[in-house]
Amino acid sequence: MAAYAGTGEDGNAAIPQLRADRDAASSRLNKAVEEMMRLVDGNRLVRVSAAGFFSGGVETEEQLEAAINGLKEECERHIGAGKKVLIQ
Repeated sequence: MAAYAGTGEDGNAAIPQLRADRDAASSRLNKAVEEMMRLVDGNRLVRVSAAGFFSGGVETEEQLEAAINGLKEECERHIGAGKKVLIQ
């Protein structure tokens, strides 16, 4: 088992490297999607992070409504300026 926790001398990735790759996969996918959309839409594309609207968590329907409305208003502002919104 110790052989799999090392640096992979036989060319295979070691467990720490596999874990690091797994942890980075979501962010790599988001970046690839954004780059692809920028190729298609150019400067029209803006990215809006939904997480920022929910950063404190949601415990009530009122908090949920406020966060969703904030996200909606941000998107509407960009759309009104002729942009295409990528929500991540």
